[in-house]
Amino acid sequence: MRFQFYNMKGEWGKWYSTIYEKVVASGIDPLHDAVAMTFFSDLPSGTRLLDLGCGSGQVSIRIARFNPDSEVVGIDLSQNMIERGKKRGSDLNNLSFKIDDAMNLSVQDKSFNIVLSVA
Repeated sequence: MRFQFYNMKGEWGKWYSTIYEKVVASGIDPLHDAVAMTFFSDLPSGTRLLDLGCGSGQVSIRIARFNPDSEVVGIDLSQNMIERGKKRGSDLNNLSFKIDDAMNLSVQDKSFNIVLSVA
């Protein structure tokens, strides 16, 4: 039997999302910090930013903290990852998460000023 850890398309079970957050995401925290600080630490007031494939919100949360007058929306296919992001970012009024498919978005065209995706 072949063990499959990573499935780009679809739901991540609770076990997979826990492993991702504890091992993978924590290992690339310096990347998340660098992306948020270097490119998105001082957005103009009213900016709307969409984070595609946000996982449990590592980058979305950082950007929302840096920019309290902007709106940050994170989307991911995995309900478990979205739930983790909502929990981790629950203190931020300018941050929201929703289940959506980056290949078939339900958001209106041109409704965001910035769209990003960080692996």
